[in-house]
Amino acid sequence: MRFKLYISALSALLIFSTYMYLQSAGLLTPIPETVRLESIIPYNRMSSGGLASRFSEILGDRLVERTNVIRLQGCVIEYFRTEENNSVQVGFCRGEFRFMSYTNLAKISLRGFTSDVPSSVAFLLKELSGNPYVTADFILDVGGDGGLSKIYRGYQAYRGQRILASGYLVEWGLEDDVANSITLFDVYRLPLIQRPLPKPNFEKVMAMIYEYGFTGFTYGEPHLQGLKICGGKPMYSLRVVAEQSPLHGYEALIDAYTGEVYLLIGLSALGVYRVWERTC
Repeated sequence: MRFKLYISALSALLIFSTYMYLQSAGLLTPIPETVRLESIIPYNRMSSGGLASRFSEILGDRLVERTNVIRLQGCVIEYFRTEENNSVQVGFCRGEFRFMSYTNLAKISLRGFTSDVPSSVAFLLKELSGNPYVTADFILDVGGDGGLSKIYRGYQAYRGQRILASGYLVEWGLEDDVANSITLFDVYRLPLIQRPLPKPNFEKVMAMIYEYGFTGFTYGEPHLQGLKICGGKPMYSLRVVAEQSPLHGYEALIDAYTGEVYLLIGLSALGVYRVWERTC
């Protein structure tokens, strides 16, 4: 009996010593109290023109000139023309990257891009990030367009919830066997240990709707659409619809952990568009 107790105590001491060693060496990461997701690609360190130029060069093309700029509700979308007469678009909203897209109008073969779209996207991310070891996992949806093309939509996920404005969208032309368009949204470096997501707290957003929103309507429970990332933090994306009319409702973003409202916009059945909160 004493021998068994001695072995048990020795095993416990060994486990504790191993744990302390791994923690001090930085090999054991605790679940973070605050979740902040960083982009794999340093979008915000480059100008829109720099991103468009790098994107084109990786695909075997070259940027020639900027052709247009569109400014909408705090967002800026810049358009560029390439040497092959293709088009590149880059979009930022409130200083944060939203997307960049290469439209292959000339139907040329693009360097590193084949019908194996997931592998081609992995190549593109390695080149854009400058890190040959970078990896990202995606939930992949594949659709069609009347037999003329295949649509590949890859999303990232955090704790089982899709990150809506993440990943990529590729249209592959079946007739020419080339990529018709390649769109990259933000791609995040997801931690190995992910803090659990609580159930959405609707209290603050519903209070704001009833206090500042359109009068004369009642609402059911918000519909959870997935996650979006704002300032590196996970946000629940919500759709709130009036019980009196499906044409009247709200889009909202709330902090996944605190319920704080970061975005609230409304569209009434009469087409009246209003914004009450727009941090993201």
